Amino acid sequence: MSDSYYGIIQAVNDLRLANGATQKEYSPSFQGIIEALLDIKREWGGAQPGIYPPGWATSTDSNGITTGDYLYAPKDGQLWFDERHGRLMVYLDDGFYQANGADVLTTVSDTQPTHAIDGALWWQPSSNSLYLYDGTTWLNITSTTVASLKSALYTAVNTSTDYASLKSNLLTALS
Repeated sequence: MSDSYYGIIQAVNDLRLANGATQKEYSPSFQGIIEALLDIKREWGGAQPGIYPPGWATSTDSNGITTGDYLYAPKDGQLWFDERHGRLMVYLDDGFYQANGADVLTTVSDTQPTHAIDGALWWQPSSNSLYLYDGTTWLNITSTTVASLKSALYTAVNTSTDYASLKSNLLTALS
């Protein structure tokens, strides 16, 4: 790296890359250095706003399906203001979580989440199932589960001949 304007700009861009940002083109002049330093203040002085997390790159295939992945891993404590939902998020361990602790955004994955808080939701696309975390276990709350329970209760009521059989049939349907 040289001791010129260009060297200072390159040092700023190296710092940007080390902190998960992309390089920017700045003029190799005092004005370019001022712009680079103002960008650092603006971008790292707080949460980075956007519809995607910092460092997230999207691509669209020939069918119009948009996918994405990180160009670089976010750092623990990194802030992002999600413009889509109006929420401040913080990165911790494996993902961005709502900073105020009310992280009830649904996790979408075929594998069960390893970290969950009471009331968290998990959508499993492979089984088309929605789960609710009750603090101990993931409860399947999909419409198919509700429909199955409704059908079992309907059968229990309609096949009962007296109170004792109704009670027995209901307990069986609910177990």
